[in-house]
Amino acid sequence: MEWTGWGLVSGFENTDDIFDEHKYYFNDTGSWMDSSWRWWLNGFEPGTPLKLVSGGGNYWPGETWSNYYHNEDDDPDVLSAIDSYLCAGYGVGIGIFNGGHAITVWGFNYDSNYDKNTNPEDYYLGIWVSDSDSDKGNPTPPDRLSYFEVSWNSTANWWYMPNYGGGWMISRVQALEPYPSGRPIADAGGPYVVDEGTPVSFDASGSVDAESDTIYYRWDFEEDGTWDTGWSLSSSSSYTWWDDYAGDAELQILADQLYDVDQTTVIVNNVAPTITVTGDTINEGDTATIHGTITDPGILDDFTLTVNWGDGSPTEIKSYPAGTSSFTLNHQYTDDDPSTTPSDTYTVTVTVKDDDDGSDTEKTTVVVNNVDPSITVTGDTIDEEDEATITGTILDPSLLDTYNVIIDWGEGAPEIIYYPSGTTSFTLTHQYLDDNPTATASDTYTVSVSVTDDDTGNDMMTAQIVVNNEDTYIDTITLDQPNKQFILPTVHALNFTANFTDTGTQDTHTATWEWGDTTQSPGLVEEAEGKGNITGQHTFTAPGVYTVTLTVYDDDTSVVSDTIEVIVVTVEEALQITNDYIQGLPDDAFLKNAKNRKKSLDNMFSAIQNALADMDYNGVIQNLRNNVREKADGTVDGSLKNDWIIDPAVQKEICQKIDDITAYLETLI
Repeated sequence: MEWTGWGLVSGFENTDDIFDEHKYYFNDTGSWMDSSWRWWLNGFEPGTPLKLVSGGGNYWPGETWSNYYHNEDDDPDVLSAIDSYLCAGYGVGIGIFNGGHAITVWGFNYDSNYDKNTNPEDYYLGIWVSDSDSDKGNPTPPDRLSYFEVSWNSTANWWYMPNYGGGWMISRVQALEPYPSGRPIADAGGPYVVDEGTPVSFDASGSVDAESDTIYYRWDFEEDGTWDTGWSLSSSSSYTWWDDYAGDAELQILADQLYDVDQTTVIVNNVAPTITVTGDTINEGDTATIHGTITDPGILDDFTLTVNWGDGSPTEIKSYPAGTSSFTLNHQYTDDDPSTTPSDTYTVTVTVKDDDDGSDTEKTTVVVNNVDPSITVTGDTIDEEDEATITGTILDPSLLDTYNVIIDWGEGAPEIIYYPSGTTSFTLTHQYLDDNPTATASDTYTVSVSVTDDDTGNDMMTAQIVVNNEDTYIDTITLDQPNKQFILPTVHALNFTANFTDTGTQDTHTATWEWGDTTQSPGLVEEAEGKGNITGQHTFTAPGVYTVTLTVYDDDTSVVSDTIEVIVVTVEEALQITNDYIQGLPDDAFLKNAKNRKKSLDNMFSAIQNALADMDYNGVIQNLRNNVREKADGTVDGSLKNDWIIDPAVQKEICQKIDDITAYLETLI
């Protein structure tokens, strides 16, 4: 190889170039190795059928190939020749007889218990070879080195390989010396151990050349078959791995057309990333934003971020590609927690891990401030004794806050109502028994409503409740009169009664009776919890038709009235009413001869009316008592012997009427 691709023969940089050159000029018929060597160095043409294309070769015209050529074709000595040629550093090929084949030998195996000069048949055990026919036709053949045992045929006096072909003999050994100049020796230094992102300083200063020729250097840092540097006179070089790595780097040196290579181990350790995070301060319900940076000398690492927001929510996992140096994360905090605090601090833990399990953890804080709830309330207008309704809303960015609503209705002790989280509206009711204070038709109550959340945030608003006074309702006025048939002046004291109700159970009432005769008097009121009655008594002094008016006042300006008509008759009318009553009695009310009795009594009343017209009041009184009353007073206070009218109830009614009339006539005398 030193005479071919490993030397400075133009156009041949590797073994593939050399093989392609041979394939172009030589036929695949088999030949001794020296045919190729002579052609390569000095242009020898072996002729057909070995060489079908003329020309080529003669790449070392200044050298005589035979000066470097060695041959051993004495059969017993082929193994000792392989031994001596390989140990001298020569390239060695062997010919196989009966197979007509040439293969390359790379090493031999021996038993050190025997002497190779006295007992070669026991000393030599086998050889390592490569065969050009192995994997023939495979465009991507593997590297193949085969081992075959060797044996000595004492009968035929030759060496053979029992397991190669048909146990063919080794018939010839040919060897070619290396390029005559002293070989350079490469030293790649190392091993090298650094962290990712840190340059590896390669030092090949240990490389030497026996003849002190100028040395050129180039590097394949990852031994991938691609040279990462060009030829350089500097023995040092630098390369940076941006990710962890473990492998070999290869150094190639060149001195006076001769090459040498050396490998060294490179270990690039992963470096854990480092992280910084910056917190935030927000209001509950808002989204917190934390910012962070990732520093990693391994710029090819990608990252996984694990975030614990500290509020019990699931851990969040984010992936970031290689080259990420900063990040922004968002998270909504629906509440500040725990309760009873105006703000709370959450510890946010962020862990970054690179794709090689290097990690770093940092903590920051997010301060979540409680936001005061906002309340709105709407009042109401009602009548006394009704229930007022307050409607309200609660606005709070937190969905987890609970609330205490305190409402002062403007009378009595405030109410406290608890509402769970999520409450956005509420309805409250309160009964107002009265509009207060008195002497007003309606009153306005200022209702104070305050809300306090579980984190001390609060708001307050007022609303107006208008309570209207309700009018008193008067039932029908009733009249209790001594005589059911008529009312006479002076002698008849009349009793009036009216029941009333008032929706306002706490209202108080007064009343006035207006008698219709220009006089009035207060009513006597008895009441309890919105119900009561009013009484009054009056005696009229003259006949006539009177409208009696009852007016009721409550303590809140309500005024209501009701009336009853009262007819006060004259004496003439009273006499006529009495006579009409008698004339209308059934016959069985009389002792006998009802018709005649009625006629006689009618004549009596006519005479009495005449006497009354003459203002003979005493005569009228005497006639009423002696002529009329005695005919019907048996069961009242008279004698039954002279009664025309025998019905006790009728007797009582007639006597009362006559007594009332005579009592009134006596006031006229």
